[in-house]
Amino acid sequence: TVSQLRQALGSSRRIMVPLLERLDREGVTTRAGDKRRLRM
Repeated sequence: TVSQLRQALGSSRRIMVPLLERLDREGVTTRAGDKRRLRM
């Protein structure tokens, strides 16, 4: 989740949400509900 990644990287939600949305758009991650997975 955004919260878990934010805590792990020591960043803010303001930074993480746009980053994760971009990774979703570029196909690096896939989103299912509030969870994301890296595409291999």
